Amino acid sequence: MLRKKDWSEATIADYDKAIAIVDDWHHRKIDSFRPQEITARFKKIAEEVAATKKAQEVGYDGIATAISVMRLLRTVFNDAIANHIIRHNPVSALVRSGVFKRRKRKAAPFSFRKIPEFWRWVHSSTTGSVRDYILVGLLTGMRRSVLC
Repeated sequence: MLRKKDWSEATIADYDKAIAIVDDWHHRKIDSFRPQEITARFKKIAEEVAATKKAQEVGYDGIATAISVMRLLRTVFNDAIANHIIRHNPVSALVRSGVFKRRKRKAAPFSFRKIPEFWRWVHSSTTGSVRDYILVGLLTGMRRSVLC
C-alpha cells in the first residue's frame, strides 16, 4: 500500500472494503491459491452480497462486488508474477470465462445532442453554487462520494 497517499479517500475505502471480504486469505502464501478456489470464492462473494437485505431491496446480484474483489486480487497476483514469486495468475480462469467482460449499462449515457438543452437548464434553473457543483462533477467525472 505504498501508493495509498496518491489515491482518493473513496478509492482507499473501496480497496479496504474489497480486501476485507477476503480477510481469511490475508496470511496465506501467495503461491497457495488455485484457480478453482478463486472461482468458488467469486461465486460465494456474489451470493453472500446478493443475500443481504439491502441488495435484495434494490435487486442487486452481488456480481459487481465480486468482480471488484477479484480485480484487486488479480493486480496483487500480477505483481507477484512481475516479481517472479509465482508463474500463473489464479484469477486468469475468471478472465478466460468472461466474468470480467463489461456488462450492459443499466441506463443510457447522456446524449451529446442533449448538451445544449442541459446547458440552458443548468444556467437558467439553478443557483450559482448548485450550477457550479453540477458542472464540476460533470466535467471532472468525479465520483459522487469524492464530490460530496
